[in-house]
Amino acid sequence: MLRELCPEIDTTPEGMIKSSRLPDLRMVIVTDSRQPGMLHVEDVMQAGESRHHNQLMDLQRKLSFDEPINIQFTSPEVRVCVPVPLYHCFGSVLGGICMAVHGITLVFPSPGYDSQANLEAIQSEKCNFVYGTPTMFTDMLIQQDLHKYDVSSIEAGIMAGSPCPAEIVTKLKTVMNMKEITAKVVDPDTGVIVPLGASGELMIRGSCVMHGYWNDPEKTREVISQDRWYRTGDTASLNSLGYCRIEGRMKDLIIRGGENIYPAEVEQFLFTHPKVQEVQVVGVKDERLGEQVCACIRLRKDQTSSAEEIRAFCKGQISHFKIPHYVHFVDSYPLTVSGKIKKNVLKEQMEKELGL
Repeated sequence: MLRELCPEIDTTPEGMIKSSRLPDLRMVIVTDSRQPGMLHVEDVMQAGESRHHNQLMDLQRKLSFDEPINIQFTSPEVRVCVPVPLYHCFGSVLGGICMAVHGITLVFPSPGYDSQANLEAIQSEKCNFVYGTPTMFTDMLIQQDLHKYDVSSIEAGIMAGSPCPAEIVTKLKTVMNMKEITAKVVDPDTGVIVPLGASGELMIRGSCVMHGYWNDPEKTREVISQDRWYRTGDTASLNSLGYCRIEGRMKDLIIRGGENIYPAEVEQFLFTHPKVQEVQVVGVKDERLGEQVCACIRLRKDQTSSAEEIRAFCKGQISHFKIPHYVHFVDSYPLTVSGKIKKNVLKEQMEKELGL
């Protein structure tokens, strides 16, 4: 791939690459076999003098594992299928840094997002890990020819970006052989741990927690406590077996006439409707109640439905105030370039279409 992008590499001296397509590229360092026009890591090590070694040792003594090592401006041989973009922390950190630190193999299925290419890559490259957002995993599961692909090599994956319906997780465990991995849930106002089964804010602590926001101590103090607990902004509950249930985002909370409604709870229920492929719930403006529940539904292929059918499905199954006042059928959702659904944009679109 590199030689296709930079054919001059075979005819230029090591460390002196001049390429018309890659004008800033000067050298390439390889860690395995020696290649024409490229430096080997052993050459780099040998080029260092004793003073360089002393400088390195002096710097190493001053470094602490608590110091920041990566700044993100807003994630047997291990082979990871990486359909997420590299400019996002999902791809650059969980992908690129893991590759550098642990020597894993990253498999990029396609130049742009393509759910079928993901399955093809898993099969041909025998990937045992998959990264993605809930939408990316859903897109793979709904492929009509999914059964034709050999995904038996899959052991686990990482899903991030937004809440995922329990049914999708179940399907991933059964269809794609994925295993689950496993904090405290506190009252967001007092910071006191809530009883088992009660909802609160999920807080996590560990090596995965960032050092802080770069040059923004005030923002850092807002989300990271002195004892290194990170406020995720997720509403969650823990059961007696230690399983954590993500119920939604605190900022997505809908307040309808004084009642708190978590969109993820409504979404998870609507997802059980046999005609529903994907659903997003947002709060839209209402003069009397403050907000109303609006469900934006993507139906399964060749299915039709109506707002009345959806509301009838909800009646008697969820609290009356959680039943969507508005039901809108969509073909797609506004997405970020990393595959996350832009709920704020979706909310604005719905309010405009509803004339609110």
